[in-house]
Amino acid sequence: MSSLVKRLSGATLVCGAVLTAAALIGPSAPADVGPRPPTAEQLETLAGWVDVTPSPELDGPVLTAGTVTGAGAGVPVMAMAWPDHEALGQQQVGDSAELVMIAATLTRSDGSFELVADPVAISALTGGGETTVDFDVQVFDTGAGVAQWSTSAVLSPEIAADDSLEHPLADDITIEADAPLTVDELAAGR
Repeated sequence: MSSLVKRLSGATLVCGAVLTAAALIGPSAPADVGPRPPTAEQLETLAGWVDVTPSPELDGPVLTAGTVTGAGAGVPVMAMAWPDHEALGQQQVGDSAELVMIAATLTRSDGSFELVADPVAISALTGGGETTVDFDVQVFDTGAGVAQWSTSAVLSPEIAADDSLEHPLADDITIEADAPLTVDELAAGR
């Protein structure tokens, strides 16, 4: 009987030490690490579709950041630049304007995204100089085909590659989408 009492009191001592440590350290549940990023497979699929280096692979400043309403992880977000004002001024009514992709990324699980412009695409677009670039940020949406937001930023290849810039080059945006399509849904032909 005395050995049972010793084991019980020892167990009580150990349990008390564990409870004290838990109270001092806190619960052992994993810390909230933020929104889940898209998967490596989703990023690989995006890279195969676009003519630019995807934003997660670039070190430049954030071109623009924001949220796609109703999106989870893996919705493709693309920045499509308009021709410069001079080129648009020379067009006639009914002419089509060719948009140039300058950035592409995928949303995180909370629908947020950050676009980083591809310096190679910016160099081709601007001729290597610095200019104001008007662009649309677009997502594929089952409700309307494409949901988008228009904005602009001063860009050059040097600006697009300058990782010391701490603030986005354009304002944060919110793209209203009814049912944004993920890269997986687009790959499946939905």
